[in-house]
Amino acid sequence: MTIQKRSHRLEVICAGLRRLIPAHLRFITYCFVLAGLAVAAPDAIEIKDRQQLADGLFRRNMFDLAAREYVALVDTPGAPERDVVLFRLGECYRHLKRAEEANAVYARLMKEFPDSGQVSRARLQLALTMMDAGGESLPAAAKTFEDLTSVGIPPEVRLAALYHLGETLERMQRTVDALARYRQLLDESPDSEYGMYAGLRAAWLLTQTGKPEDKRHAMGIYLDLAHKAKDVKVAEEASYFVAQVALASGHYEESANLFQVFKAKYPNSARLPASALPTAWANLYSKRFKEASDAADIALGNAQLPPASREEALYVKANALNHLEQRTEAVTFYTQLVDAFPQGRFIVSAQYERVMVLYRDGKYEEVLAASKGIVAPPAELADNLYWVNAEAAMTLKKDDLVVQNCQLIVEKCPGSPFAKDALYRLGRTLQKQEAWVAAAGWYRQVVARFPNDELAPKALYASGVCMSRIGQAEAALRDWTELLTKYPASDMTAETLYQKAMEEIRLKNHRAASATLDELLRRFPEDQRKAEIFYWRASIFRQIDETAEAEKMYHAALAATPPKEFEREIMLDLGAILLQTGRKADAANYFRQLLDAPIAEKIGVDRLAWLAEFDSSQNQYDNAIRAANTLLALPSADKGWKQTAWTLIGRAHRAKNERDPAMQAFTASLATGASTVYGTEAALCLGELLTDAGKHDEAAARLNEAAVRATPQDQLRWRALAYCGLARNAELKGDVEGALRFYMSVSILFNDPVLVPDAMAKAATLLDKQGRAAEANAMRDERKARYPDAPTPAEGAQGGTQP
Repeated sequence: MTIQKRSHRLEVICAGLRRLIPAHLRFITYCFVLAGLAVAAPDAIEIKDRQQLADGLFRRNMFDLAAREYVALVDTPGAPERDVVLFRLGECYRHLKRAEEANAVYARLMKEFPDSGQVSRARLQLALTMMDAGGESLPAAAKTFEDLTSVGIPPEVRLAALYHLGETLERMQRTVDALARYRQLLDESPDSEYGMYAGLRAAWLLTQTGKPEDKRHAMGIYLDLAHKAKDVKVAEEASYFVAQVALASGHYEESANLFQVFKAKYPNSARLPASALPTAWANLYSKRFKEASDAADIALGNAQLPPASREEALYVKANALNHLEQRTEAVTFYTQLVDAFPQGRFIVSAQYERVMVLYRDGKYEEVLAASKGIVAPPAELADNLYWVNAEAAMTLKKDDLVVQNCQLIVEKCPGSPFAKDALYRLGRTLQKQEAWVAAAGWYRQVVARFPNDELAPKALYASGVCMSRIGQAEAALRDWTELLTKYPASDMTAETLYQKAMEEIRLKNHRAASATLDELLRRFPEDQRKAEIFYWRASIFRQIDETAEAEKMYHAALAATPPKEFEREIMLDLGAILLQTGRKADAANYFRQLLDAPIAEKIGVDRLAWLAEFDSSQNQYDNAIRAANTLLALPSADKGWKQTAWTLIGRAHRAKNERDPAMQAFTASLATGASTVYGTEAALCLGELLTDAGKHDEAAARLNEAAVRATPQDQLRWRALAYCGLARNAELKGDVEGALRFYMSVSILFNDPVLVPDAMAKAATLLDKQGRAAEANAMRDERKARYPDAPTPAEGAQGGTQP
C-alpha cells in the first residue's frame, strides 16, 4: 500500500513560544530587577509607609494606584532610593501601556542616577519596549540589547539581554545571528531559565534550515532539555518537540517511542490532544498499525480538531486498518474521508487506496464504481489504477472496460511497467472478441516497443494466429518466420514451427510444410506432439501419392503414443491405405477398432458395409453385426445403406442359427423401402426362414417378393434362388404341382451350373412320384446333356442363397 509521504511541519513554535517565552521571561526579568532593589530605611515614618504602600500595590499589579504613590515619593524631598522608585514608576507606566511616560521616567533615572544599578535594568526595559514596537524600532532595540551583553552588566540583565537580542534578530529575519545568540546563551548558562528557553528557540530554528545535520543537532538539544531542564515546562516542551522533529526527519520508530514517553511522562499536558495525530503518523510509518489506529481514534475524538487535521486522522485510521487486514472497516474510513473532504489534500490518495483495498477484497464491481470518482489520477498512481481496473473488468468479463483501461495505460503512461502487459492484454482481449486485425496490431506493438521482452515472441506468435484466422496466410507466416529468426531460443519456437507447418499444409505448400515438420522433429525430437507431427508428415506423403512413405509415417505416429483423437485419425488413414493395397485383414482390424469411437462416421458408409461383409466372410459374425450397427447409426446413412446394414445383420444372425433375430433384421431391411440387392437377399432369406418355420403362405409371399425384386439383369441368380425357394416351399407344403412348376421354371428360364442341374434333378424325382416316368427320364437326359459334369443328385447338395 502506498502511503503518501508528507513532510510534517513542526508545530509553529513562534506562535506559542513567542507568546509563552517572552511574557514568562520578562516576568523573570522583572523578578531579577526587583530582586536587585534594596530599599533604604527612610528618615520619616510617612515616607516609609508610602513606600511600603506603593510596593504593595506594585506587587499586586495595581499599577495605576502604585504609580500615584511612586510619583509622590519621587517628588518628596529626602525620600530614600529614588533611583529604585523611579524605576518602579517607569515599570508601572509600562504595564499601563503608557510607553512615552515610561520612557521619560527611564530617561530621568539614567540622567539623575547614571551610576545606579537600576540603569541597566531601565535600558533593558526600554529595549523591550522598542522590540515590542517592532518595525523601525528593532535595530535600536537590537543595539541596546547588544550593549547590555557586555562585560560588567549584572548577570541577570545580561542573560535577559542576550535572549531578547536573539528574539529581536529573529524578528529582523537575521536567523543565523539570532541562532548564534541563542546558542551562546545555551553554552554560557544552560541551566538558567533564559538558557533553557534559548535552547528551545535554537532547536526550533535549526529545524527550519532544511539541513539534516541541523535537524540532528536540534534533536540533540531537545533531548538534552527533555532530560536535564530544571523547568518542568521546558522539559515538557522539549519532550514534545523532539518527537515532532524525529517524525519530520523520517525517524519514525524513534518518533513513535518519543511520543509514547511524552504521553507517559506528561499525562496531563495540554500538548496531548495535539500529539495524537503526529503519534498516529509516527506509528503508521513505523508499521505499528494497532498503535496508529488507536492514536487516530484519540485524534478523531477531539471535538476541537481542525478540519484539516481531521482529514489526516481519517486517512491514518483507514491506512492502519488496511494494514491490519480489516479491509471492510478501512473502506468505511476512506469513504468518510472522501465524502467529508472532496477537495482535501488526501482525496486522491484516499480514493486510490480505497480502490486497492476493494480490489484485494475481490469486490470488483465496487472497484469499478469507486474508480469513477478519480477523474484525473496523478501520474504516480495512474498506471496502477488503470491496471487494477483492467484486472477487475477482465474478471467480470467486461471486455470493453479492459480495452479502455489498457489503452489508458498505453496512451497516458507509456513508461509504465504495465505498458507491455497492457499492450499484450489488448491483443488478447480483442482476439477473444475475434477482432483479429485489431488484436494483431496491438501484438505487433508489443514487439515494436519491447523487442527484448519475453512477451515479444508470444506476441508475434499470437499475431500470426490472428492473421491465420482471417485467411491472411502470408501475414501469419511473416510473423512466425520473424519469431523463428529473431527468437530462435524462445519457448514459443516449437509451437510456432507446428503452426507454421499447419498453415503451409492449408496452402498445399507440401514442400515447405515438409521442411518445417522435419525441422520441428530435428530440433525437438521429444516434442509432445511428436505423434501429430508424424501424422501430418504422413498426410503430406499420402497427398503426393507416396503411399509407402505415408504408411511408414503412420506407423511411426502410432508408435509415438498419440492422443486419442489423433490415434483414431491415424488408424483410419492407415486402414484406408491397407485396404487400397489389398491388405484387407489388416485394414479391417484398424477399422474395427474405430467402431465405437466418435470418428466412426469418418470410416464411411461404404467402408463400414465392406467391413461387415468382410467379417461375415471370415465367419466373424459378431464383428459383422457391430460394423453393420455402426453403419445404421450414421446420420449419413440413407435408406439404401440402412437396408444393406439390416441385411448384413440378418445374414450374420442366420449364420449363427439365431432365427428370430435374423428374421427381425430381414424384416427391418425390407421396411426401409429401399430397392437394393440387399433387399432382394432379405426377402429371399426371410422367405426361406419362414419355410423352415412351416409358415408356407408367408414364405411364399416373401419369396415372390424376392423374385419380383430380382428383375434387374444383374440379379438373375437371385431370381433363380427365389424360384428354388418357392419350389421347396411348395414341396414342403405338399403342393407337388406347384413345386414341379417352379423347378421346371428354373430349368427352363436359367442356365446356372449349380441351381439348374439341382432343380432338374428334383423335377425328375417329382415326375417319378407322379408316375410320369417318360418325362422324368427325358428330364434326366436333358440334364446330362446340358450339364455333363454336374454331380449326380446323390452327390450334389441343394444350392444356398448366395448368388
